[in-house]
Amino acid sequence: MGNLVLASDPAVQSVGVDIGFSPSPKTLRALDLAVGELPDQAGWVQGAPPLAVEYADTGQDEEELQLKIQETLRGRHSPCLGGAPERPPEGGSA
Repeated sequence: MGNLVLASDPAVQSVGVDIGFSPSPKTLRALDLAVGELPDQAGWVQGAPPLAVEYADTGQDEEELQLKIQETLRGRHSPCLGGAPERPPEGGSA
């Protein structure tokens, strides 16, 4: 259901459910929802999406959830998903 809400935003390119991402060479993570320029092919995506949703519930391993979040955030620095480029500082140039 959350994917429908996210997909209704006209700025969203695509929303994927349980898309596998590799934020680092030895780490694979499947995120509940991913928003961004997602490839339409089988396999894992390198890096991390510009927006990810991970559903959590009572009794979920909090340490594992925090690890997943940190690994995903570190993977956002990979340019593989075509996310928004970094903006130059105000008054500066890239």
